[in-house]
Amino acid sequence: MRARIHSMIAILTLLAGPAAGQPTDDAVAEPAAPNAATITPQVLHSPLLSVRAEKDAVITADVTGDWRLEALLLRVRATGGTDYTDLPMVRTRDGTFAAQVPPALVRARGFEYTLASRGTDGVARDHFASADRPHPVRVQGEGEADREAEQLLRYDGKRARFSAQANFLAYGARPERQRVYNADTEQFDGREVRSDRYSDQYWRAEAAFTWRVLSWLHDFRFGVGLMRAAWPEFDGTPLREDETPGINYGFGEVNVELHRWFTLGGRLILGASAEGFAAGGAGIARIGDLTATHLAIEYEYMGDVGARTDLRFHWTTVPRFPMALGVEFTDWPSSSESATAANLSYDIAYVFADGWRVGARIGTAQRSSSYNLGVQGGLNVAFDY
Repeated sequence: MRARIHSMIAILTLLAGPAAGQPTDDAVAEPAAPNAATITPQVLHSPLLSVRAEKDAVITADVTGDWRLEALLLRVRATGGTDYTDLPMVRTRDGTFAAQVPPALVRARGFEYTLASRGTDGVARDHFASADRPHPVRVQGEGEADREAEQLLRYDGKRARFSAQANFLAYGARPERQRVYNADTEQFDGREVRSDRYSDQYWRAEAAFTWRVLSWLHDFRFGVGLMRAAWPEFDGTPLREDETPGINYGFGEVNVELHRWFTLGGRLILGASAEGFAAGGAGIARIGDLTATHLAIEYEYMGDVGARTDLRFHWTTVPRFPMALGVEFTDWPSSSESATAANLSYDIAYVFADGWRVGARIGTAQRSSSYNLGVQGGLNVAFDY
């Protein structure tokens, strides 16, 4: 009986339910397939925070829906700048998009950037930061380009210089021991005579070209020069009448920057004098800013002429009026015939706005054996461009 009742209930249930395979009104619809035309490109980017000076700086991003992009752009500028440089980001082998920041922007000031795109629908989108609020990147350290740019700024953007200078020195009277024949004793007697004042003199002129590299090699210079001298005279008669001291020469010089405030230089000198071929050299050390206050110490030697040591302090406390005070120790124009001299001088110049510079030198000239003080003077001119 119970089995019959259960069978009837099952039959009634089947009759009341929907037909097999027919969906009910409450059935859940399948989700529609996405429409490619409605997809918005998405850019995933990990911001760059800092880079080393003058190293490659590459900006990367992952993009979904990139077929909807006409261009993905890296917009970059120097920190604090106004104009952006737009660089297209290209797909790399691993599927990401990348663009390299121009090396000129990877400088001590740093740079800032934003990521933007232009879609195939003509819509421009900002994906990371914006033109008004770009993302800053700090550049660590100072690169060679930064140092060069800073030094070039100190020279007002001018790398080359033509220069010419001429100096004249005349020493006081000096003693000379002469042998005079004494007819009474029929012997040669020695006596001391005094030279004519200012007759012991020489002048020197040079013309040179300088190119400022402004790296570890700070600059190189080459030029030509000549020196002419006169032997001391005694009552109008030269000490030697058969020759005149002098030399014609050329030189090349290189200055190396070991530190921002310390440079060393070397000079090779080749020339010809009345005695024949002559060679020489010079070394110079400078401590301080070469365009401002600094100390220069120079030693120079020329064959058949002699040696000189020059210590000179330069300063620029008055705008456009560079000055210097120096002392020179030398046995020019002839190391075999001239006593050592100490020459004190003062330099002053005026720098024009167009690159010209005109200067003058005044001072004293004193040999160790001189009876009285001598004088010196000079003129110099330079053009920077």
